[in-house]
Amino acid sequence: RGALARILLLEPGAVPSDVPLKELGVDSLAGIELRNAVLEAGGRPVPMELLASNPTLQAIADASAP
Repeated sequence: RGALARILLLEPGAVPSDVPLKELGVDSLAGIELRNAVLEAGGRPVPMELLASNPTLQAIADASAP
């Protein structure tokens, strides 16, 4: 949530985890930035197929959990 908030220039509390990324204004470039931030923070990549399917933050967290 914090990484996406930084990318979108929002407060972390303003980023809901249950809303699809496109509805939050995430385009392909922001999606790549988010993917890189998740990889850097957790060491696990987010598959590009997942990002292309317009997931929620919760779906990304579930997919990148150990």
